[in-house]
Amino acid sequence: MDRYVRFARPDGSTAAGLLEGDRIAVIAEPFWERTERTGEELALADVRLLPPCEPRSIVCVGLNYASHLGGQPAPDPPTLFLKP
Repeated sequence: MDRYVRFARPDGSTAAGLLEGDRIAVIAEPFWERTERTGEELALADVRLLPPCEPRSIVCVGLNYASHLGGQPAPDPPTLFLKP
């Protein structure tokens, strides 16, 4: 099974690739359209792995643990908030 990764190069630029052991074969972007290799390979140790995608916003549910409620009933509807 192919393991796709998104990563930051040492210069800070981002790219996508196929993880092959301790190496990453860089693929053309946008990677969801094709998995054409660019010929560039990087060592996994030389890059910083990133989340698979960059979210536009993160929606969170508050008061979702009994310990956070302090004995009060859970709100209905749930308390939602956004993280920047």
